[in-house]
Amino acid sequence: MSAEQAKLNAARAALRELEGCAVVGVGTGSTVEKLIELLPQLEGFREKLYVPSSIDTALKLARVGLLVLDPSFAPRIEVYVDGADEVDPKLNMIKG
Repeated sequence: MSAEQAKLNAARAALRELEGCAVVGVGTGSTVEKLIELLPQLEGFREKLYVPSSIDTALKLARVGLLVLDPSFAPRIEVYVDGADEVDPKLNMIKG
């Protein structure tokens, strides 16, 4: 499996975790970009509130018309999605 396919698979799996959540924290990176591209497939995705971890992510979310909240003013985040640069067999992760 290519790295791009693995990222797409991870983004699809993350998308399923967002069902039923109203406030979603969103990280940064290429896997998160794939997730943002897939968000329109999620029923009710426009009704959710998105809390970005970076200005770059905020801009990408806003470009697809999503409601972006400043982390300082966000209510409790129900789920946070992000990618990792490396994961070892014990599931220790490195985020670059």
